[in-house]
Amino acid sequence: MTLRLQPTARAAASAVRSALAMLVRPVDRLLTRHVALPDVTNPPVVIGHRGAPRAARENTLASALHALETGADGVELDVQLHRGTAWVSHDRPPPADAERLEAVLAALAGRAGRIYLDVKQPPRGGQVEATVGLVAEAIHTTGVLEAAVVITSPRELAVWRETAPEVALLQRWTGPRPRRTRYPVNVARRHRMRHVGLFHTGGQLGTLGRVLHPLGLVRTAAWRELPALRELVAGNDDLRFVAFTINDPFVARIYASQGFAIGTDRPAEIRRALEAEDDG
Repeated sequence: MTLRLQPTARAAASAVRSALAMLVRPVDRLLTRHVALPDVTNPPVVIGHRGAPRAARENTLASALHALETGADGVELDVQLHRGTAWVSHDRPPPADAERLEAVLAALAGRAGRIYLDVKQPPRGGQVEATVGLVAEAIHTTGVLEAAVVITSPRELAVWRETAPEVALLQRWTGPRPRRTRYPVNVARRHRMRHVGLFHTGGQLGTLGRVLHPLGLVRTAAWRELPALRELVAGNDDLRFVAFTINDPFVARIYASQGFAIGTDRPAEIRRALEAEDDG
């Protein structure tokens, strides 16, 4: 049985986490004060997570365009199926003013170097085929070949391979597997995916990181994870790696130094930090 928090409980839990993070942040910065950050040798790639949600309402065309205009190379958008239509939205049901996926993709065609679509599946099974069909149709109709769809289940993968094998897929990685650092790459290669994504970054690739990150020691966790990141990307220059969601310039520098695109709520700030001599 899965415990699901009500919206008020989720808000309270989020407030507690934010308060703890504020208390721990000075300790985290002190622990990493004298760390020599690795160089970002290749041009960094910045992805606006849900557009630029700190500047405009998330998952809207306005937010996506703002991200692209202020430093992002691409965007990540959430997609929901509702009443036979694919909408750009994280929530189900989508808000009354949500925008159709096809319209948003058409407006972004030729403007975004990468577009990641995190397709949220319905709470009940049986509609995966319909969801995949609508999203694939939107991609084909608009000709947005740079779009890649985030995969979260074997069922989704099978339907996408059968329905639209030409669409790029991203292997989503959210859980830690100690001593199996290259597992995400192995899965991506086995299923012919071109993208590998680390979501909820901080500690997936090591036991210590799983302890540090929830405590709010995000910089310390990322620094400790650096050797595992190097092992993950080694010899995989043909794959595209992306990490979500990184809003700390220090953490962004660590991931970008290993060739990761940076998914962030603050594309303009992270762009400036990655292109500066240091993270300030």
